[in-house]
Amino acid sequence: MSSARDLVNQLNSDRARIKSLRLRIEELRKDDGYASFDYSQTRVQTSPNGTSPQERIAARVEELTNELAEATMAYTNHKDKLERASKELGGLQGDYIFLRYVCDWRPERIADMLHYSVRYLANIDMVAVREMDRRRLCD
Repeated sequence: MSSARDLVNQLNSDRARIKSLRLRIEELRKDDGYASFDYSQTRVQTSPNGTSPQERIAARVEELTNELAEATMAYTNHKDKLERASKELGGLQGDYIFLRYVCDWRPERIADMLHYSVRYLANIDMVAVREMDRRRLCD
């Protein structure tokens, strides 16, 4: 049994992991060794340990790409679970949970859109999380 707060924290953690993995892949792809990979040659020159720097970079990019796919799948599962819970919760609480955590909107943006104060919506957040736990919507 997971709590609503655990699910929200996991969703935020998933987002951060995905962002980190994307940045690391992008940095590796910008590396000169990766860009200069030339498969038209008959053989890529290797280093004394048997692999070229380009091969190591390509292998790392592939490894990170696989990790990114797994992280994205976990994120999607957590997001879907929270979206279902917010719909079952309904009302202002459900709308807030959906916009804040599923859509990843900042509280200020939600307050402007819904015409409530940020402080009031912080209370709605707290009550909504308790209600989701009470009704076991995140199990």
